Amino acid sequence: MHRGAERSEVHEGEVYRQLELWAASFLDFCRIEKGLAPNSIASYRLDLKSYAAFCPPDATGDVETVRSYVDSLYKSGLTSRSIARHLTTLRNFYQFLLREGKAWISAPAGDGKRRFYALEERDIPTYLAGHGLLSAGQPCPKLMPAEVPLARVLPPHDGVPPMGHLVLIAEDERKSREHACEVLRGLGYSVVLAGTGLQAVRLSQSLKPATILLDGLMPEMHGFEVARLIRHLDRSYTPRILAVTAIYKAMRYQNEAKLKYGIDGYLIKPLTTDAIAAALEQARAA
Repeated sequence: MHRGAERSEVHEGEVYRQLELWAASFLDFCRIEKGLAPNSIASYRLDLKSYAAFCPPDATGDVETVRSYVDSLYKSGLTSRSIARHLTTLRNFYQFLLREGKAWISAPAGDGKRRFYALEERDIPTYLAGHGLLSAGQPCPKLMPAEVPLARVLPPHDGVPPMGHLVLIAEDERKSREHACEVLRGLGYSVVLAGTGLQAVRLSQSLKPATILLDGLMPEMHGFEVARLIRHLDRSYTPRILAVTAIYKAMRYQNEAKLKYGIDGYLIKPLTTDAIAAALEQARAA
């Protein structure tokens, strides 16, 4: 599984790594936000490890893979109760990804091979329904290009007094990324967009934006690891890094992230215009 709002192709070697990264974030969510018992966390971890080990690099994130996985559980001799537990784990895991707007579906390409493409949040219910995890209520996913270019500095909107302040928005979900971009350009900020963790690191080093809005869950590299790497690569570069998240709301976890990863503050999804404006005003004043 993998996620990238511009629906770019995924290299096969990234599949396991991304699935494991999201599984780790899901387990953190269960431990910190939901307060599940250690035994429940351990059970989830084992189930997701089993699923990741089953998924081949060229066939994860599709209906056939999940059905084959269930078949393998039956053939291994597991009881119905154990199989139901595995399916419950997958259901909760996919629901977690649904809240974050992240998932992948495999689709045939023109050469007859299958490629992995991103699903946007509006597409995911259909994907989940195909797995028997959610009732279908939307049309089949359509592959669509991103409308706003990545890795290009976008000036403030015409007629808006410029702030002279460059903001990097590192967000792989296109709708959220473009919403924040529109708000900031309307306020007079210049903006550059990143769709993956590694792209965010590269742009931060080449353009030195004054403020970084960083999604907590990113393809290629977890958002917190992105923050830590940015802090490590150039000690003289001290941007204000704001984590954007829908799940890491516990104050204990936020304080830990500030100390360990250099996160300066948090914005809680869904982002509002007022929240974005206030956060950037504070960043400029810091």
